[in-house]
Parts: sequence; structure tokens; C-alpha cells
Amino acid sequence: MKNAVYNLWVFALLALLATTTDSNAQQAQTELLVGSWTFNHGLSMSKMTPQMQQHLDSLPQLRQQVLTAYAGRKVIFGPNGEYVRSLADGRSMTASWSLAGNVITITTPSGASTQEQLTFLSEDRLTLVPMVSGDTKAIIPEWHFIKDQN
Repeated sequence: MKNAVYNLWVFALLALLATTTDSNAQQAQTELLVGSWTFNHGLSMSKMTPQMQQHLDSLPQLRQQVLTAYAGRKVIFGPNGEYVRSLADGRSMTASWSLAGNVITITTPSGASTQEQLTFLSEDRLTLVPMVSGDTKAIIPEWHFIKDQN
């Protein structure tokens, strides 16, 4: 009987430690993510598939739209869940963000949301992979960012 009680306490303690460790790791990841990030256009564009590159090369107008949408892009992850995406032409979008595991959810004021998988995060580098469903394919499959120095 003592063994069963002891084993139960050990299991409960291990579960508590695992939860605390996960929570601490999540907090550390969130703290690294907070700040202003600039899109690394060259590196991100180099991650496109050859088929997508050919497709864009055959449609100069679409290629220009992609460049306008991504080149010069900045994102800000605020400490209280505020999110701002700014384009080089001055347009911006305000939303909120949340992080669960390695998935960032961006939610607009209207309630629309997108998800991005966080695949790499350091003090000055961030890589996101847009999460798409069905047959949809992201034009740029990996979004690379460099943290702005404040």
C-alpha cells in the first residue's frame, strides 16, 4: 500500500514538473517572439519550389504582387497579444496573436484567423511556415525574419 501511495506522489510530482517546465518553455518562447521583425525577402524567396518560381516568372504581374506583399514587410508581436503587419507601401493590418506550442494564431478584429507554425526562433531570427489546408499551397513556404534592433 505504501508503495502505491509513494508511486502516486512521484507520478503527481513528475506531472507537475512537466507542466511547469512546459509553461516555462512557452513563456521563454513568447518573450523571444515579442518585438519587431523584418521579413528576409531574399532568403524567403529562395525557399520557393522551382515550379512556383517558374509560375511567377511566367506571370510578371503576379510576381510584382508577391514582391509588393512581401518585400519590406514588418511584423510586430506586442507583449500583450497585439500584432501589427506593415507593408513597404505603408499599408498595415492590426490584429491579435497567441502562441500555443509552436503554432501562432493571428486573429483580426473581424474574427478571421490564420495560423503559422513557428519552426525556428532565436534572439535575432524567426522562421514561420504558413499553415494551409487542402490543396492550397503557400507561394512562399517559409517566412524568414530578422529581429529589429531597438
